[in-house]
Amino acid sequence: MTNAPKIYTPEPESIRLHVISENIEEAMAQHQQLFSESEITSAQDVQDAPGEALDRLALIVNDLSRFQD
Repeated sequence: MTNAPKIYTPEPESIRLHVISENIEEAMAQHQQLFSESEITSAQDVQDAPGEALDRLALIVNDLSRFQD
């Protein structure tokens, strides 16, 4: 008997999953690029953004204040 190294040959399923994962990564990269390229497009977006951030901050502060008691 020889101790020849086994050559790995991927199964068709693993090849398909590899291709799918590459497609997902590419789609996510394209989405991120489009998202980063999109600027705030209206004055209303500019007016709403600080209020939304303050609302989220208020929720965080309320949650944290519960743990101080």
